[in-house]
Amino acid sequence: LLDRWILSELALTTRTVVENMDVFRIYEATQALTEFVDGLSNWYVRRSRRRFYPNGLTPDKLDAHWTLYTCLTTLAGLLGPFLPYASEDIWRNLVRRPDASKPLSVHLSSYPTPRSEDLDEELSRVMGAVREMVSLGLSVRAARKLAVRQPLSALTVLLADPELASAVAEHSALISEEVNVKRVEFASDAARYVTYQVKPDFKALGQRLRGDMPKVKALLSQANGGELLAEQAATGKITLDIEGSALELTPEEVQVALQAKDGFAAASGRRGVAVLATELTPELIEEGLYREVLRRVQDLRKQRKLDFAARIEVWVAGDEELLAAVRPRLEHLASETLAEGGLHLSEPPEGVERVEIAIKRRTLVLGLRPV
Repeated sequence: LLDRWILSELALTTRTVVENMDVFRIYEATQALTEFVDGLSNWYVRRSRRRFYPNGLTPDKLDAHWTLYTCLTTLAGLLGPFLPYASEDIWRNLVRRPDASKPLSVHLSSYPTPRSEDLDEELSRVMGAVREMVSLGLSVRAARKLAVRQPLSALTVLLADPELASAVAEHSALISEEVNVKRVEFASDAARYVTYQVKPDFKALGQRLRGDMPKVKALLSQANGGELLAEQAATGKITLDIEGSALELTPEEVQVALQAKDGFAAASGRRGVAVLATELTPELIEEGLYREVLRRVQDLRKQRKLDFAARIEVWVAGDEELLAAVRPRLEHLASETLAEGGLHLSEPPEGVERVEIAIKRRTLVLGLRPV
């Protein structure tokens, strides 16, 4: 599914770039390329990391490599007019080097055309909603200073297009992993989680309303924000009664402020609203501590400049709360860090460097060596 999505995005991007380049809309073409590279790097490659390095040439590993190869070589052609040297470098390494029959330069090759068989606009629409809900969930975490490694109990998704709910729900596990929540729920009634405050856009309405601005501000503040937004969604406008006269306000003439109720934090986007349950139970706190330990082991791997596939042996000691969080998750820790040489809950032995780290005012002691 992930491969089909990125190939569809590649076909859509190619179509958009060609259409805009044909009429010299350079900015629009580069915007499409920028968005594609962001999706390729921060979604496809990141979500496919584990598919790239298993032992052996499994069908899934080959699919991931071939899909990425297709994206990079097509991207080299698309970027030719914009990044001539970088695209030439990609072309010579990935296209010309393995196949000398290919054109000598990317600038001597035909400009890419979209592969119609790869187009799946519905899949792109659904994945766009999934990515936006993830982005909103992470933005809520950042705003409330809730560390991404701290699991939360639930993320509630309220989609602007309810018909998308069943398709987006198929990706609940992906959303749950990205936002680090135990479950993902879908709802249609936002009133349980958030309230909306609708205000006039003074800059947009100043010349038009003049002396009536205070009345409009008062009417909007007293009205039910959710009902006003429902009216706007249904009719494309908000209608107010000002002393017997109907005043119509467009979406551009009002500002909407989202306020989460106690126990929740929320953010809204073009496709809907993401609501996080913010209460932390002892179980969630313990799992959060474990994830901090996992991160520190991974960081130590990087500091030692070990290859991403290198197998290691690990020693973990220190604060009892940290050890209590690690004990029930030893198998997961060993798997995630490639600790095939063993994982020991004890001080590192002589000959293994001892590293002491502070995690939320708790002491963690680590030892690591490659095997």
